[in-house]
This record gives sequence, structure tokens and C-alpha cells, in this order.
Amino acid sequence: MLTLPLTPFLTVLLLTVGVALVYLELNRPGMILPGALGLLGSLLAIASISKTAHAALTTVALFTAFALLYLDDRRPRPLLAILAGALLLFSFRTLDFSPTLSLRITTIACAVGIAFGSHVLNRVAYQARVNKGAVKSAKTTSKQVD
Repeated sequence: MLTLPLTPFLTVLLLTVGVALVYLELNRPGMILPGALGLLGSLLAIASISKTAHAALTTVALFTAFALLYLDDRRPRPLLAILAGALLLFSFRTLDFSPTLSLRITTIACAVGIAFGSHVLNRVAYQARVNKGAVKSAKTTSKQVD
């Protein structure tokens, strides 16, 4: 059996980089390497999380956060990004960290960076899709209903 000697600090960073690479692949399809590396990094981080005391709770919180970020990608809403960031922060905090300040700052920065960064990029991408006519904006839809 493969043992993963990853510290919680490396697990959080590996998961953050993995999610960022998968996000890049989803927004720029066809670049196979970032998606493959991101998926591999995310799976290694989740395998490392499975060795912790709260593995099931942490994994459910992570997948829920990723689902919220995906929904935020389809139609950007600040509440979805805030909830995803809170779930990411919760799941990162359930890992067995020593109480050093630098690790706490790292977990907060990674959770906020993923949630806020993806929301900002999602809003830009959604506005670009609206400008291209690929999707209808909420303003256009409400005018048609009136």
C-alpha cells in the first residue's frame, strides 16, 4: 500500500495548486497537461487526507466546496464563493495542524485565494460569454419577462 508522508501544510498546498490547474483546464480546454497534473495533485492530496482522523468529514466538505465553485462558474454569485471559501477553510482546519501562526495563515490564504480568485475569474469569463452571446444575461431575461 502506498503511504503518503505529506504534512498537512503540503497537503493544503498540493490541493490548492491541483484545483487551480484543474480550473485552468476547465476554462481553457485542450491544454491537457495542466488538467492531468491538477487532477493528480488533487487526488494525492485527498489520499493524504484519507489518513487523518476526520477524513470523511473533510472529504465531504471539500467536494461540496468544489461543487459550489462549479456552480459559481456556471452563474457567478458571491454567496456561492463565500460558502465555498468557508467550507474550504473548515476542511483545511480539520487537518491535524500544529498551532503555528504560519500554518494558520497559509490555510486561510489558500481557502480565500481559491474562493475569491475563482469568483473573480468566473465573473470575467461569464461577462465574456454574455458579450459573445453564448449565454443570456439575467438583465436580458428579466426584460423579456416584463
